[in-house]
Amino acid sequence: EENPDFWNFLVPGVGLAPVTEFRILISLFVLVIGPVNYFLLRRWKRLHLLVLTIPAGAMLVTGALFGYALIADGLGVKLRARSLTLIDQRRRDEVCWARLSYYAGMSPSGGLTFSDETAVIPYAADPESAAGSRRMAWDDGQRLTHGWLPARTPTQLFTIRSRATERGLTIEPATDATGGLDVVNQLGVPVETLVIRTHDGDYFWDTNLAEKDAGAARTIKRADAIGLLRKILSDHQPSFAVTGNRTTSGGMFGFGQHRYYSRHYQYGWGGPGPSQSLDTSLMENTLRTLLSSVDLKPGTYVAICSRRPDIEPGTPRVEEEDCFHVIIGEW
Repeated sequence: EENPDFWNFLVPGVGLAPVTEFRILISLFVLVIGPVNYFLLRRWKRLHLLVLTIPAGAMLVTGALFGYALIADGLGVKLRARSLTLIDQRRRDEVCWARLSYYAGMSPSGGLTFSDETAVIPYAADPESAAGSRRMAWDDGQRLTHGWLPARTPTQLFTIRSRATERGLTIEPATDATGGLDVVNQLGVPVETLVIRTHDGDYFWDTNLAEKDAGAARTIKRADAIGLLRKILSDHQPSFAVTGNRTTSGGMFGFGQHRYYSRHYQYGWGGPGPSQSLDTSLMENTLRTLLSSVDLKPGTYVAICSRRPDIEPGTPRVEEEDCFHVIIGEW
């Protein structure tokens, strides 16, 4: 069956038909190619040129519409990612779940490449129509060579990766008399918000901790720490702000713009299968538990990042849009 969750995590602002802009251009075309064209040619006594100006105008407007759509979406690969990484610094291992939403102006020539230790699961809006069209090859890694990232088509993958790691935070009592914590960021990415619960049960927090940088975490009340995490997590829940048969506002000409995804359905002889709700996945269940929890486990920290921590996008050149990453670590 259709997977409705597909539509709550799209790359913002791309892959959508600018219907209002098209309507304005087509309306102008009708006025210019019709009465204006006829009036001018009659005035110049060149009405026989209508057989040339009408198709030439149509080709010009069609090219303008195509060019606008091409430039607006670009030719590169845009990625929206949402991930959860669990790090056990004592055992030096980690597991990462990631939901990857792509929009490619042109498909990467080499396809997508992932390491052998990453499980890649396609998540299609309509699995019936997408089934049987993908190819992959195993050589230096797993190469998804065909059908995994079609051009100008919203595409989503779900990846799971488990491996040994040296990443984490170095957390020590502050050397000064402030009663805080000295923290060194060795997670490999900048941390926007950090909440720590020590083994003694006290809460600390810090913000804007750069990669490989040292910071001083300050004390915070338990209720404030939990409230801060809840607000961040709730603000970044997947939503249906832009979906098939739904609209967004804004546009090139400043008018309210309606953009639609076209959706096609195709059913095989076997009948529809079950839908896959990512809302019940291990990643979302863990984040939901964190959202509803009244306490963090002692000896645990939660780091919120906008840059991907250790996620393979499959292609080296991607432009990240509206990404959200949560790292939960134990030390």
